[in-house]
Amino acid sequence: MVPLGTPLLAGPGSITTAIIYFNLKSVTLYDRLAVIFAILAVLIVSFVILVYSARIFEKIGKTGSLLLSRIMGLLIAAIGISFIVEGITSLVQSIA
Repeated sequence: MVPLGTPLLAGPGSITTAIIYFNLKSVTLYDRLAVIFAILAVLIVSFVILVYSARIFEKIGKTGSLLLSRIMGLLIAAIGISFIVEGITSLVQSIA
């Protein structure tokens, strides 16, 4: 049995990035503290959103929820396309 909450809130990409970042020797203590602070901030915001999710849903309603879902999907698609473009650009530059 695998807990589903962890992969849904912190995917393998973010976990891998944190592990690699913390293993770099060029990263200073202040950089590491900044990353830890950012992780804690995201944790707190996620906790508050999950605790008050019923109230948030009551305020925005079904239509607002669907709208937010579509906007988030659009943002994820834009980020994915950006990654693809950057990868192709890097590949073309390395070949040329």
